[in-house]
Amino acid sequence: MAIYSGTFVFYERLASAKLNNLASALNSHIHDGISGNQIGFSNLSGTIAGGQIPSDTITGDMIADNTVTTANLVDASSYENLVVQVVNFQTGAYDSGSTAMPYDDSKPEITEGNEFLTLAITPTSASNKLLIEVNITLGHSTDARTLIAALFETTTDATYALAVVSDWKDRHEDLLQLSLRHYMTAPGTSEYTFRVRAGTPQTGNTEMNGTDGSRMFGGACISSITLTEILV
Repeated sequence: MAIYSGTFVFYERLASAKLNNLASALNSHIHDGISGNQIGFSNLSGTIAGGQIPSDTITGDMIADNTVTTANLVDASSYENLVVQVVNFQTGAYDSGSTAMPYDDSKPEITEGNEFLTLAITPTSASNKLLIEVNITLGHSTDARTLIAALFETTTDATYALAVVSDWKDRHEDLLQLSLRHYMTAPGTSEYTFRVRAGTPQTGNTEMNGTDGSRMFGGACISSITLTEILV
C-alpha cells in the first residue's frame, strides 16, 4: 500500500506542476490561430490586424454593444458604393390628366404634363450619390399618341426636368411602360422631392395604370419611383 500511495502522490504532483505551467503560459500569451505567432495580452487593445482574424470566425453575438466605433475602421474606402438608404413608392391606382407636354428641343417644365408620382428623400451626406429609377405605365384615350414622362427635383429647381423619356403608342387600348434612370450628386442633406409628370403633345387624356378611362389588371399594373442613396 505504501508503494502505490507514493506513486499516486508522485503523479499527482507531476500533473499539478504541468497544469500550473500551462496556466502560466495561457496567462502570458494568446495564440493568433493563423501564423503560429503569439499575441501578448498587452497588445490586444486596438492593434489586431485583419490578417489575424480568420474569415467567418467573429459574429455579431461575440461583439459587445457599443464597443466598436467608426474610429476603429482602418480603410473607409472599402465601404464606397454601398447603399445607404432606399425609399420607394409604387401604386396600381388609376390616374389621368389632359395637360399637354411639348415634344420639342426644350426641357419639360413643371407646369407641363400631369403629375403622377412623387417621392422625397433626405440624404445623409452631400458627397453621396442618388440613383433615381422610374417605371411608369401609361395609356391614352386616343390612337396614335406620343407619350412623354419627365423627372423633376423641385426643391432646388422648381422649373425644369432632370431627365425625360418618350415613346409612341399606336392604339388607344394599348399600355406603354416608360422607364428612366438618373444618377446625380446629392444636393445636400435637406429633404428633396422628386416628381414624375407625363403627358402628350396631342389632345386627350394621358392615363397611368389604365386606359379608356379605367384601371387595368386589378391593380397589378403598377408604376413606381425608387430613390437610392449611395456612399462615395
